[in-house]
Amino acid sequence: MGPMKAGRVYAGGSVNTLSQMLGISGKEAIYFGDHIFGDILKSKKIRGWRTFLVVPELGQELNVWHDKRHLFARLGELDSKVSEIFRQYDSTATTKPDIGVIQESIREVVHEMDMSYGMLGSIFRSGSRQTHFAGQMIRYADLYSSTFLNLLHYPFFYLFKAPTMEMPHESTVDPELPIDTSMNLSYRGRSTSLKSVSFDGSRENGLEEVARDIVIDDASCSKGHVPHLRADTPRRITHHHDVDDSDDESSSPESSSSDLKANGHEDENGADQVQA
Repeated sequence: MGPMKAGRVYAGGSVNTLSQMLGISGKEAIYFGDHIFGDILKSKKIRGWRTFLVVPELGQELNVWHDKRHLFARLGELDSKVSEIFRQYDSTATTKPDIGVIQESIREVVHEMDMSYGMLGSIFRSGSRQTHFAGQMIRYADLYSSTFLNLLHYPFFYLFKAPTMEMPHESTVDPELPIDTSMNLSYRGRSTSLKSVSFDGSRENGLEEVARDIVIDDASCSKGHVPHLRADTPRRITHHHDVDDSDDESSSPESSSSDLKANGHEDENGADQVQA
């Protein structure tokens, strides 16, 4: 077929042929689509490509979010009331609190929110919970927008980055209060270290040398620290989360798919996304 030429429209073929003609692999390509499964999920998991999800309903979602912010604020207040009620109880409590009135108020607010989006509600959330579509979009779409034309407002070198989100256990920590250290905490201190070992070519002899050179800190063990055989903490920066393009990566589609990161976060842990 020959090399690709600018200004031409190509149809048919396969993803392997296209990748070979363009000389690209993995995150060197960004795939645009409007179907979360057929376009985004497959191209992300199978090919390891960057992904851009087109969500035409996003414009209406933003309008409702802007006009009905008081409902979201009210829902947050009701959820906080429930949390405060249960925070007063511990394992000695035997009586369940009555939160029926608050739950009824939550249902009324959620219903009003859903009806603001139309008969089918929002495609992103139901009350304070995200929909399955929203969860897949956050996990597999690197970028999403109502139209791909929004990219015309940004240079090619622009870095899209989503704001950092707290995990549930992090959001419950009050920075003004000290943490109770009397609880049984599981430390991950590196109380075990390995000395440098020179192997003589024999696997068995090498393992024996490692076993002899293991040094365990008895003082740490007496404090409840479990020794382990992890390597020592790196003494230099080995990776920067904002620069994930490495020349040492394999060019195979399989390795690109498993190693793909979005804005510094591995895909299996939730790819970052930004509404352009």
